Amino acid sequence: MAIPWLDELEGRLEALQQHYLLHFADQQRLTRDPAMLELLIDRSARVAAEVDAIQPSEGAGARVGHLRAEALTHLQSLHDERNAIATAVAAAGPTGQRAAVLTTRIELVAHRYARHFAGKPRSTRSLGRLAEMIVDLEAIHAELAGLAELAELAELPVLTEPASAFGERDRVSMALAAPAGGGAHVAAALEQAERTLAFLRSEVAEIRSARATGSPEERATMWAQVANGLFGDFNLHVAAAAPLTCRPGLLRRLLAELIELHLAMHALRDAGLVHPSNDANIELVGQQVPVWRSELDEVVAARASVAPAALGAQLDAAADAVLEAFNVYIADHDLTADTATRACDLCDRMDEIEGQMSALERDADTPTESGQRRHRDAAAIRDALVHFTRQFDALTGPS
Repeated sequence: MAIPWLDELEGRLEALQQHYLLHFADQQRLTRDPAMLELLIDRSARVAAEVDAIQPSEGAGARVGHLRAEALTHLQSLHDERNAIATAVAAAGPTGQRAAVLTTRIELVAHRYARHFAGKPRSTRSLGRLAEMIVDLEAIHAELAGLAELAELAELPVLTEPASAFGERDRVSMALAAPAGGGAHVAAALEQAERTLAFLRSEVAEIRSARATGSPEERATMWAQVANGLFGDFNLHVAAAAPLTCRPGLLRRLLAELIELHLAMHALRDAGLVHPSNDANIELVGQQVPVWRSELDEVVAARASVAPAALGAQLDAAADAVLEAFNVYIADHDLTADTATRACDLCDRMDEIEGQMSALERDADTPTESGQRRHRDAAAIRDALVHFTRQFDALTGPS
């Protein structure tokens, strides 16, 4: 039987539990936001208190008893999580915390590879996408290398002389003195970044080698598959997206790859290939080149006149739409070809949004309120993306 006040309490508790699952469950504790957890604890405590205040005469005793137990269990798990996070942070320090964030980003780049390269014919894979992944990892590696230097400085003996008697090295060492565990986190992340970078760079050569093999007919089919991949990316990130959320660099990359494959298709025909499908694809791709170039001009012009805060708001809205689509089409659904493809697309879209939000975070000139807002948005979107990737793995992994 529906009891409005009880339904409302159950709904509030469920929303708090879902928030915990998205932002804390199976996430790296060093990357968690203590302020978010405190807010979650406060709201959960309010729900638990309201449930505890229900008088037996109000009916629905069994249902209330179950809700009370569930609310208390949830609240206790939050307190346990707070203690675990505090312990982890105390051991690793700020350097270790930042290394943990960068480790998550390395793993997200690796998951991009798993979605688009692992188990698929190399010749049909996007070299442009792979190049972007390498650039992303190189930036992460550079930051980790800087953190490694700071971690080494932090392990120097504390100096007792006045700071003015020493250089910047000593000031940084004392200011960033942190537990030794931070250095261990940085070293592990740096090794992971280097290993992943080496693998991705080797894949570039493998893809180029694969594209150079096969008969002219096979290569025409290969280029058609590459074109289909580019069309899919254009539809996902440009045609179906709000104009301001389209990253100019992504569209430049897609356009460059489109022009490259157009030339490759022409080269096959010029070398004597008579293939109606290749001829049709040459015409189709040729028609798209000026369309995409015009789209790029419009995106660049729109981005030039938008303030960072407005762009952040657009990206926030785009992330909300992706999250809603994921909950509708993927969460609690069984694996089908359609759900796997849609899950991949939604991971890609959130991955793209997370990258842009992180760039806004890095470009913030001062720790203003808007800059802090971008930081929280980037972290929240990253949490959602991690959740997406795990759901994708659960859908597509071995049964």
